[in-house]
Amino acid sequence: MVVSSSRTNIRVINPMTKTQKRKTRSTVQSSEQMRKVIERHWELMPQQAKTFLLESPDSIDLRRLVKFWSSPTVVEYTRGEITAGVCGASWCLALSYLKLGKVQEARALTL
Repeated sequence: MVVSSSRTNIRVINPMTKTQKRKTRSTVQSSEQMRKVIERHWELMPQQAKTFLLESPDSIDLRRLVKFWSSPTVVEYTRGEITAGVCGASWCLALSYLKLGKVQEARALTL
């Protein structure tokens, strides 16, 4: 803490105030950027995947996962070059959710 004085007034400068404001502002910006990253990566996945994976992330097991990805509506995402994009999007989504503190969602996306 720095105290500066002049003849008429005394001013106390607290350097933590500016730092805290910057942290708060950057945290808000980071959260907004993270949401944009999440939205962009969900666009690479089948629409049903978001509902399936996030509706009840703690109850996903291997059987349900295989059944979902082998269903006729999403099986095309498991074939050819698109598979790498889906895997990469899922991994990036998992990391993004983890950074936001959403551990259950991140786990569901890494299965």
